[in-house]
Amino acid sequence: MYIWAVEFSIDYPPAIFRLDDDFPSDALVIGTSDAQYGYGGIAIAWFNPQNAFDAFLALRVRVAWTSNCSCGGPGVDTRAVSVRGYNYAHAPIGGQANPRVVRWPDFAEIEGAGVTSLVCPSGWAPVPTQQTTWGALKALYR
Repeated sequence: MYIWAVEFSIDYPPAIFRLDDDFPSDALVIGTSDAQYGYGGIAIAWFNPQNAFDAFLALRVRVAWTSNCSCGGPGVDTRAVSVRGYNYAHAPIGGQANPRVVRWPDFAEIEGAGVTSLVCPSGWAPVPTQQTTWGALKALYR
């Protein structure tokens, strides 16, 4: 389909510090990609509809790696980068739980599925190793 606009937000874990949002020069942009604990997000609209039959670039985010992969306590996963809806903390009263696009030419609002990616491995502990020879390693599989 062709789209007029997108709106979404991104939850950044402590391991990633958002420096800047870089969007196409022909776009009208409101907000930033940072979800700000569910009270933020970004809306991007174009004068000409964008071809979304294939992947297209709506936003490029510049980040800095802080390597802070410690978890924030019980039930809190601070290792995940999550793409969610715009202002998702207010989903019942105007915010959106999932990302959305506006389709061209009928201006229908199409809801997408949010995604989550882990930036730190579970536990974030070094993998134990021991020094050995190639022959000893091959012997393990005979």
